Amino acid sequence: MQFRAPLRGIVFSLLFALPVFGSGQWTINGPDGGNVRRLLFDPNDSSIVYAGATNGLFRSADGGRHWNAAPALLGTIFLDIAIAGSDSTNVFAASPFGLYKSSDRGVTWQMIQSAGSFHLAVSAQNPKIVYSVSITGLLRSADGGATFENRGSGLPAGLATGIALDPHNDSILYAAFPSATGIYKTTDGGAHWVQSNSGLTAAQVFSLAVDPSDGTTLYAGASTIFKSSDGAASWTPLTTGYSDLACLELQVSPSTRTTILAATNHGAMISTDGGSSWRRGAGLLDAVAVAVAFDPHDASTFLAAAFVHVDRSTDGGATTVRSESGLTSFSAQSIAADPHNDAVIYAAGPAGVARSTDRGRTWSLSATLQPTKIAIDANASTLYAVSGTVQRSVDGANTWLDFGAGLPQGVSPQFIAADPQLSGTLYAIVNGAVYKKTGDDAWTKRSNGLADSMDSVTVDPRSSSTLYAAGPAGVFRSVDGAATWAAANTGLTGLNAVGVAVDPYDSRHLFAWSPTQAFESTDGSATWLLRSGVRGDLFFDSSAPGVVIENVFNDVKRSSDGGRTFQSLAQGLPPSHSLFAMGADGTLYLGDSSGGVFVFNFNSAPAKRRAAGRP
Repeated sequence: MQFRAPLRGIVFSLLFALPVFGSGQWTINGPDGGNVRRLLFDPNDSSIVYAGATNGLFRSADGGRHWNAAPALLGTIFLDIAIAGSDSTNVFAASPFGLYKSSDRGVTWQMIQSAGSFHLAVSAQNPKIVYSVSITGLLRSADGGATFENRGSGLPAGLATGIALDPHNDSILYAAFPSATGIYKTTDGGAHWVQSNSGLTAAQVFSLAVDPSDGTTLYAGASTIFKSSDGAASWTPLTTGYSDLACLELQVSPSTRTTILAATNHGAMISTDGGSSWRRGAGLLDAVAVAVAFDPHDASTFLAAAFVHVDRSTDGGATTVRSESGLTSFSAQSIAADPHNDAVIYAAGPAGVARSTDRGRTWSLSATLQPTKIAIDANASTLYAVSGTVQRSVDGANTWLDFGAGLPQGVSPQFIAADPQLSGTLYAIVNGAVYKKTGDDAWTKRSNGLADSMDSVTVDPRSSSTLYAAGPAGVFRSVDGAATWAAANTGLTGLNAVGVAVDPYDSRHLFAWSPTQAFESTDGSATWLLRSGVRGDLFFDSSAPGVVIENVFNDVKRSSDGGRTFQSLAQGLPPSHSLFAMGADGTLYLGDSSGGVFVFNFNSAPAKRRAAGRP
């Protein structure tokens, strides 16, 4: 069956430069680093490198030292990249949202196939021959992606974990699968397939690579690394020194065929003797590596994406330097805005804690702690973080001390919040129960009157003694600093509450919500009314009365009339996000584990002045 790509001709003007930071749209300038899934040098110009990441498609024009993003693709995950060796103006990029192509070395891009793509291979001689592992099967194009036909008949069910094309014969293709079915081979462009597993003892194969100078030599990454010297007719396991190896990617140097890179759960490994022996140099850290790429003209120069960073080596791995400037794929698990300094924002994740003092334009990173959640004290100089237990920093996240005395041992808090008025007063949720900490006193459980499982705690910004707790049983209110609680559910029909927002200009005005519905109270939670059409997280802007933000998975909306009507803030919005924070001046921040922190600043003039009397 042959079909035409439905979106062919819809061209995105994706100039490879970051968007201008300004007002009226979402922009991103960091933090740098993050989850890179694929690295690839231009085979004819080693100054040009591409990176496919969970946060978009990036391009470097200086060998990987600095990166620029395709702006319209920010927030889109990319899993693979392939370049036609005979004409490297043609670049293909695979995303679960579709297959993209550039015909001008990545200056502009178009979606050529709407079916999700996961792995790619392009003929070294003919840039029109393209193979794609798609959700609809293995696809082949003979016209550069204008049309595709299914060539997966005879292959096992499920997605292939990798494909590799013979560099001298584009009818010979190999496909690996994450099961005992192993590796399949076709010699007629996918019309027929045969299993090619002799000697392949691994239960799962994660990656494949073909020697670019000899199509009969292949490498397969699994629980060890296997080599074939006869076109996959037979396989021999190689000694790596690790009994628990998981090899996620392999690449053979285009300039020195005996030099091979492997991305593994023990970091990037290198062999200079065709796989007979493997080593990790001093610069190849013991972190999970997911992508590697050789400079096509120099086997001693390569890039490696390990855990949440990209490193570059020019001496065969003896030393490496960080090589991720502009690669905004930082995995954020929590973001928090300074309540007093309009310009300060923090983002925390597996790479550490990143801090910006200019509303997200530039960032600095501290890697001493990798928190899942962060909160800022009312004094703004103290940070709190959840990393196994609660930690505290008084020097901008550079050093941390355990701050969890009194909390249950061995259980990580699911939630943490700081009182916006009382410095040193904290609330946490552990195993669904609310705990409170005041100053240097130990944490104490404060769940008297609460249901068994709570999700969040909100402090009234005008009264530290008034708090709200939200959970599957609805909303609970305390008027004595969390000493006792009482249900406040009149009108909350069937709400599995995840949060409560209190108007900083009127404590009687509240919202309670779940991902699918929201309720409003105008009498301090005595009664609630369902708000039709409103859902998701809701936030009041402390810098402007009547402003409410509605944050949902694929949209952000703003109301200037207290939540009666909302307008979408969709310009530049990434496809998805899970985190949200608001600066003291109303600047909006969002992000998630896919990468980076997106910023929406309403102000083209100097920052708004906070209304008199507001915290």
